[in-house]
Formats: sequence, structure tokens, C-alpha cells
Amino acid sequence: GGLLLAANDMFNLETEDGTNIASTYPVIENVIIENNHSHNGGGMAFFRVNGPVLNNVIIRNNTATAFGGGVFSFVSTMTMTGVTISGNQNQGEGQGGGIMLAASDGVYDNMTITNNTAVGSHGGAIWTNDSGGDGAYNDGWTMTNSVISGNTAQQFADGIMCAWSHPTLVNCTISGNTGWWGGGGIFGLDGGFTLKESIVSNNFSFGSGGGINVWGPIEDCIVSGNQSDSDGGGIILDEDVDAIITRTSVVDNYASGNIGGIDVMNTYATMNNVTVSRNASGGGGGVGITNANVDITNSIVWDNTGIEVWVYSGSATVTYSDIEGGFGGEGNIDADPLFTDPDNGDYTLQSPDSPCIDAGTADTDGDGEEDITYAGLAPDIGAFESILSAPTNFQLVPLDTYVILTWNPILDDNFQYYIIDRSTDPEFATNVVTQYAVYNYFQDNNLEYDIEYFYRLSYYSSSWSEYSEVLSVTLGWMDINANELPITYALHENYPNPFNPVTNISYDLPEEAMVNITIFDMMGRVVKTLVNRTQTAGFKSLQWNATNNSGHPVSAGVYIYSIQAGSFNETRKMILLK
Repeated sequence: GGLLLAANDMFNLETEDGTNIASTYPVIENVIIENNHSHNGGGMAFFRVNGPVLNNVIIRNNTATAFGGGVFSFVSTMTMTGVTISGNQNQGEGQGGGIMLAASDGVYDNMTITNNTAVGSHGGAIWTNDSGGDGAYNDGWTMTNSVISGNTAQQFADGIMCAWSHPTLVNCTISGNTGWWGGGGIFGLDGGFTLKESIVSNNFSFGSGGGINVWGPIEDCIVSGNQSDSDGGGIILDEDVDAIITRTSVVDNYASGNIGGIDVMNTYATMNNVTVSRNASGGGGGVGITNANVDITNSIVWDNTGIEVWVYSGSATVTYSDIEGGFGGEGNIDADPLFTDPDNGDYTLQSPDSPCIDAGTADTDGDGEEDITYAGLAPDIGAFESILSAPTNFQLVPLDTYVILTWNPILDDNFQYYIIDRSTDPEFATNVVTQYAVYNYFQDNNLEYDIEYFYRLSYYSSSWSEYSEVLSVTLGWMDINANELPITYALHENYPNPFNPVTNISYDLPEEAMVNITIFDMMGRVVKTLVNRTQTAGFKSLQWNATNNSGHPVSAGVYIYSIQAGSFNETRKMILLK
């Protein structure tokens, strides 16, 4: 309607095998395409072209009689970034209220696809066919960091309809879409999709599958708050698709028919590290199995209405899982998982008290080999591996021949030790040297000049923490000459401060001088003499390990350190913690 990019055979709709494609590379950016109409592609259309780029484009309030109210793509490859497709409509003779992607490929990032309508048809936001998967000439399109919300379809797939296709969606939010026949968020018809690190929430369908209908794989996702006026409030798998669901929470969904969480029919399915909780339905059940075979490992099925794992027909093999009411199988438990705050949607595990922590298995397929990575002694049961936050305020102080690392202390009663990794590789894939510490201080003396070193920090308590940010340093040779000496005397604040049990004190000498550095308590009594001799000019540093002149540890409190160098005198305070 507004813009058309086409090859010479633009009237040929007979083949989708990728032949006779025009390579063209226009860049379309900072454009608004609105209030247009066409038979296909109310806003714009791509027909057998490879290479167009769209940046920061708004496509809104367009209509198409047939396919793609906003955008129509046929056997084309595009790159789209920051594109908004909103308020478009197809009017019943085709599919795709927002976008129609037929045999299409490309990468679409930071998309916003909202409030589009498929009148009397499928795919309120997106319809895609023959784009990736078996029999397609291309690998299918990939969408990342995008929002698909508020769209409506009067048939299948209020959000995204995948027909004979296999696209990939990563870090997308599919929410608030509404439709009639099934698949409130996303629907697969004789095809599927890969869904990763995404949220499918608050979608509604009168048909089955309030959130997702048919299949994945689905990884690291949250499926929550969806509703179906039929079966499968969160997810329904109803096809011979060998679905795999991994590290995904299916929570707070509702079906007026059967199975509020995941309904599996007529297929084989695998669920690893899945949390199915607080789903409700008229017919009950967290996971429903009809004429299907399902393997469930490292998963939580808890606090759903009705039977937690309802095997109507077929089979369920459940291992190392927490099933309310119990379920036969190796490693299974029946105990409150102790979610952190389920009333507010937080289904992580309370650490270290949850019985699901370190209660799973890394050998998810039973072949004797570990298949997943994990923190702690064993994998956790459920969608969220319990990982403690990284230490905070990680700092590096470079000195002439060594570096000092400090951070905020961990106050957890279960704390055991810190792990300091050093490498010459910023990815820590090679040349890693690991040191251990019990205090929030580390001094690295084993460094060479003119080599960049990288440091990261973690700790072990009830489980492993996340890694801190990575710090780097390169020590360089310093020639002692007049331009590289201090120009004034100075006594710097100790670091760390407060400290336990070691702190570093730095000072500057612009000339050779008799130097005395002494630690006093608040009563003015000498605690420790650190230096009492003549020193050459330069940038100096030393350490105090919280002992007195007799070598005995001193008590916690405020101490004073003082320097006298020639005619220069200065005093500062520091705090020792215990």
C-alpha cells in the first residue's frame, strides 16, 4: 500500500523455493508508513527480494484485503531493527493482522508489534508459513528483544501463527493478546518454533492453549497468567511433535476445561527443570497426559487444582522431581518447595532452606553422563537454579609490583570462602589461576609487567554465587626520574576501610626523609610502629594486619594512623571490624 520492493516476477505466487530473487539493499529508516491500503501488505510489501534494511520505522493503521495488514513478505530476506507495527488490520481474505511472512528469512530485533487485528483469520500479530523447518528452502527468521502485545485474531493465534515453519524467538514478550480458536500467545500448525528466554503472559483464547498451543522447544521461559476457555491454560501440546520444555515456569494460568498448566496429548514430550504451580482449571491438573508419553525430570508440580500429574491415558516417567502428593520414581520428593514469593510471581527457591536445592540430577537422560551445568552439589529441582548474587563493590588497586583486590564482605551464616580467578583471557577460557580467601581482601604478588590480567570474584555459601564483574590491570615498568616522583608529601586513606583483618596504607615522599608511621588507639596509646627509618623518595605502601607490637591481634574499633616525614605530619582514622 505504501511501499513495494519486488523482483521482476512479482505476479508469480506459485513457488516458494527461493528462486528468481532480486538482491537489493535499500536502507529505509526514520520513516512513518501509515493509513495505506492494499490487497497484500497494507503498509509495505517485499516480493522475492534479498537485502532490504529497516531501521526505526513506524508502520501503523494500514489495512490489507488479504495478507499482512502492516507488512507482507513473500520469499524475501530482510533485516529490521527498532520497527513498530501497530494498529494494522487484514480484512479476512488472508492471514496476519500485523505481518505476513511467507517463506521468509532475516533477523528482526527490538520490534514492537501491538494492537493489530486479523479479521476472520489467523495470526493477530504475525502469520508465517514455510519459513524454516522441514521442507523450507531457508532457515527461518529470528526475532530478538521484541514485544508482541494487544493483538487480536478471530481464528487461531492471537499473537503468532507458525504454519509449516520453524522461526526462533529470543528474549521476547508475548502478552495481552486475545483470540478465538486457540493459541492465545503463539500457535504451531504442522510446524513449530524455538522459544528462548521469553515471557508468554496474560494472553486469552476461547480455544485450547491460553499461552501456547502445540510445540517448542521452549527454554528459559515464563508462561504465566494465560487463560483458555477450553483446555491447557498455559500450554497445550496436541500433535506428534516430540516437544522439549526446559528451565521454564508455567504458573498462575487458568483453563475453564481441563489442565491449568501443561496439557499433553497424542505426542511424546520431555520436561526438564520445569516449575508448574498454582495453575487452576475446571477439570483440574497441573500436567495432563492423554494418549501421550511424558518424561519429567528435575521439575516441580505443586499447588495446582486437582491431580498434579494426571495420566488419563499413556504414561509418565517422573524422576528427581517434587510432586505434591507424591509420585513413584527415582529421587522424587513430596515437600513444600518453599518458593521465594509466589504471591508476587517469584518462583525462585528460598536459599538455603528449600528441599529442592541440590536435589536434582545432572544425568537427565539416564545414560550415566552429566547433561547440564549447575551450581552447588547437584542441580536444583525446578525452573530456576538457586544462584547467590555476586559479591558487591569489587575493586582493584594497582601498586608498583602487585595489586590489591577488595570487596564488601558476605554476611551469610553459611558462608565458607571466596574464589578469586585470574586469567590473561577476558573470557576465562584459558590460563586461569584460582585463589581462595576467607576475608574480603586479596593481594596478588605473582604478576609480570606489560601483561593484561583479568579478575573475577565469586563465593561459596549454601551454593555457588554468580561471578562479579570482570576487572583488569596491566602493570608497567616505571623509571625513577624527577617527572615520576611525588611533588608533595601525602598520607592517603587506607583501603579497605572498614577492614578485617588487613588494610593497606599508602603515602608519598617527594624526597628522602626519616619516616615514622605509627598506629594509635583512641586513648593515644601506641599500638604498632609500622615504619621508623629513612626512606628514599617515591610512592610508598604498606600493610597493617591488625596486630600490636607484640604480634597479638587487637580488638575491633577505631584506630588512628599517623605519619611524620621530615617536617610533614598527618593523621587519619580507620575502622577495624571483627
